[in-house]
Amino acid sequence: MKIKVSTLGSCMTRDPFNSLFNPNYKDFYKLSVNQFHTSIISLMSKPIEYDSTKFNYVESVKEFADWHFRTELNKRFLNDLVLSQPDYLIIDFYADIHFGVIKVGESYLTNKEYSYKKNELWNILNHGVHYNVELDFVAFFEIFKKASDEFIAFVNKYLKKTIIIVNQARYTYEYWDSIHKKVNIFGRKTPEEYLELNKLWSELDNYILKNPNVRSISYDKKYYADPNYRFGGLDDVHYMHNYYDDFLKKILAITFNDLTNQNIDLEPTIVEGNLIQNSKFAFGNSSWKVFNPQIFSIQDEMLTVSAHGNIENKWNQIVSEAIEVAENDRLYFSFKFEAIDLSDMEDTDPIVIIRTFEKRNVFKAKDAIKEIKITKSEVLEQLSEKSTNYFIREVELEGKYVKVIPYLKKNGSYNLTELQLSYADGGYQVALNELH
Repeated sequence: MKIKVSTLGSCMTRDPFNSLFNPNYKDFYKLSVNQFHTSIISLMSKPIEYDSTKFNYVESVKEFADWHFRTELNKRFLNDLVLSQPDYLIIDFYADIHFGVIKVGESYLTNKEYSYKKNELWNILNHGVHYNVELDFVAFFEIFKKASDEFIAFVNKYLKKTIIIVNQARYTYEYWDSIHKKVNIFGRKTPEEYLELNKLWSELDNYILKNPNVRSISYDKKYYADPNYRFGGLDDVHYMHNYYDDFLKKILAITFNDLTNQNIDLEPTIVEGNLIQNSKFAFGNSSWKVFNPQIFSIQDEMLTVSAHGNIENKWNQIVSEAIEVAENDRLYFSFKFEAIDLSDMEDTDPIVIIRTFEKRNVFKAKDAIKEIKITKSEVLEQLSEKSTNYFIREVELEGKYVKVIPYLKKNGSYNLTELQLSYADGGYQVALNELH
């Protein structure tokens, strides 16, 4: 049985679990859910409601930036962690030290303005105060400590078997010039500024390391930056290959010690919880991609799907965010359904479609590994037999990502709410971060 690992941090923590850097890591570890470049302050703040029709990046921005901004807004990593139940959660505070945060209403976002400002939505958010370790470390540290305490409390409550490991790698401002056989200085800051930031970084690490159940990996050597780094080139946290070797050796040592001393329980934990974000539409169309707002309207925590008078098929749909699942998962899907006018729908017309994919950013049938259609006749038959307005069925999935798609082929009208995709048939469960 492999060790399940999740990461919260930057390249220094995520990239060691990439076969390009450590070809054999999969012999020991299974990489679970991950969150990239997110401050712990942002993560532990309230989800931010947003209008998904305003969520538009310019074409030159990659899909990854789109996904990253959405996770900053909805904070769904917390929910994913609980449902994944990793054995180890490896974290670093690069995003806190490098970006800081910006207050948005009663919440916070990691201050990656250079990326987020390319999205139309960024310009209509209620921007507030910027907190940055260089501008005012004392003010930043106060909100950091509060968020860290909340994070530890969250882990203690919902991730009782998960071991937190803090990765204590640091900025580097030197790289090895293999052509001229010498060390060169580089970077956005002076060496003195980098050294001061590394000291402040240690203060962040040391605060969370006061918790007795938090481990760390530290390094007793200097790592040079790699000018030929595979993802992004020369950068102050893109190291030469010996760093990734050392990282894996240190993690393996911790794992071996835990297994030897029976400090880790590898038996899987099944958690009753909802994989679907904003499943009751309490946050409007946040976390859903709406293609035709006239067909899909939301009011009072209810999605109304309605169209009439169409002569040709329209295949209207509203698509959930990509939900990361383990391959060949067997889950339960349910929703609350109310028919308004189904007279123009054929019995084989889908009410909801579930599609699975290998890539996060696709949603069409042609890209799907598997497609499950829940039809009008299936829904009405089950609801009639059970005398209830809750539909439920078991679904067997294939692929890495799943998307849930309320659907209207041509004409008809119905209401949907309380959509749930879960690992256990335990009745309706609100997503944990909707309670956060």
